Amino acid sequence: MGKFCLIALTVFVFLVTKATGQRLYGVKSYELLFTQASVKAAENIDIRSLPHFSGWYNGSQQLHVDFNRRAGFYTGWGIRNIGLITKVDTLRIKHRAYAITVPVAVKLGDLEKKWFVAPGAQVNWMFNYKVKEFI
Repeated sequence: MGKFCLIALTVFVFLVTKATGQRLYGVKSYELLFTQASVKAAENIDIRSLPHFSGWYNGSQQLHVDFNRRAGFYTGWGIRNIGLITKVDTLRIKHRAYAITVPVAVKLGDLEKKWFVAPGAQVNWMFNYKVKEFI
């Protein structure tokens, strides 16, 4: 049901934009991700999470609609490389997952000066996962 609502909302925004002639523009973005997790294991296992840097590939394309100077909306899609490194004694485990992301947000603020907040949500669909172990 969540996927249907997201798709329906995106189609609605495109139709409203075409009908009312609001400002419509695209934005490309790229992210460098630093991640670290809180990992729990059985009582007697000492497991640590190490910081992980992900520079490849975290790109997205967004479609922005500005209804007026103070309010707008954006959605889009992207690919995100999500990683986690854990260490147990001398064993180091790297987890990596690729996800297709779809953000949806409302923009509130001064859009002409590009000063705004954008509360919203993002859905991640994982499509690839792999694990590497190092001793």
